[in-house]
Amino acid sequence: MGHSSNKCFNVLQCAIGFFLESKCTPEGVIELLANIGLSVSTQTTHNMVNALTKSTAQRNKHLPPSMIIYDNFDMGFKVAQPTMGKAGSHTSMTSATFAPYAQGFMPGDLKFTKELYSTSS
Repeated sequence: MGHSSNKCFNVLQCAIGFFLESKCTPEGVIELLANIGLSVSTQTTHNMVNALTKSTAQRNKHLPPSMIIYDNFDMGFKVAQPTMGKAGSHTSMTSATFAPYAQGFMPGDLKFTKELYSTSS
């Protein structure tokens, strides 16, 4: 997640910054923790996320041919302290499953699948 030749580099600070980013912590809280020395700055965290995203995209280019199956689902989250006008919240999410094709797959094998999709409601 982090590489540095700086003698003050701290892997724990990077891990905490990455965790805070993943939990959608407000930027002001992250900057406060960075100034105290417990976390890295928001810019450093954004750089880490961008680097990880870029390396993942590069790795995904070398995966075998596959079908990605998407599924949308809704979740209702209850709030701990309901207030007037905020009794709960609703979130819509999408999940994806990576399904590699069988050995010996040829692109022409999808002809039936395309025909099935065009005739199926």
